[in-house]
Amino acid sequence: MYLALNCGGIYFKASQYMGTLENIVPKPYCTTLRVLQDKAPYISFEEIKITYEKDHNCKLEDVFDDFDPVPIGAASLA
Repeated sequence: MYLALNCGGIYFKASQYMGTLENIVPKPYCTTLRVLQDKAPYISFEEIKITYEKDHNCKLEDVFDDFDPVPIGAASLA
């Protein structure tokens, strides 16, 4: 679990996935790794804004009328 939290990226996603494989992975591992389902690393709004503006070559305000910087949830692409 600490490897996933410290290294992030593919380690984090792989650990999240392994936490769902109760038929294959031993239960103690699944129980430990399942915690990662709700512990995604936090990225500040400022970092997200900078990345968006760089990737799309425009200001966030030019695209969205309203954008709440406080997240209401998290999503993950399967």
